[in-house]
Amino acid sequence: VFSHLSVKERCLCASLVCKYWRDLCLDFQFWKQIDLSGLQQVTDDLLVKIASRRQNVMEINISDCRKVQDTGVRALASRCPGLLRYTAYRCKQLSDASLTAIATHCPLLQKVHVGNQDKLTDHVLKKVRFWPSCRACGAKLVFAKQC
Repeated sequence: VFSHLSVKERCLCASLVCKYWRDLCLDFQFWKQIDLSGLQQVTDDLLVKIASRRQNVMEINISDCRKVQDTGVRALASRCPGLLRYTAYRCKQLSDASLTAIATHCPLLQKVHVGNQDKLTDHVLKKVRFWPSCRACGAKLVFAKQC
């Protein structure tokens, strides 16, 4: 049941039912794939909390999260080395520092989806393919549209 709930539903609804359900909602199994896309209330503080408690995050989507800055993404990257997929479309506030942190600290990274990010430079997008962490797992797919 819990695996079919969104992050919002888990945090704001199911976790309030009883103590047992709250503990289940915090179980690491449900935090491997985190889709925060479109949630305007997501901030660096939330990413830091997720990273400090959920080091087994394998996939995160922060598309359209306009309050997330490079600081939050760097914290997430440094504490979640098992990250496989990173998606951040339309996060115009994020710069090269975010993508650099993801590529540097996440050696298992397989897919990076970034797009419509005005502060990402061609230099970093080209360089990502050649970073040691990006070569270690073989084929890395970096999708960068309208950057």
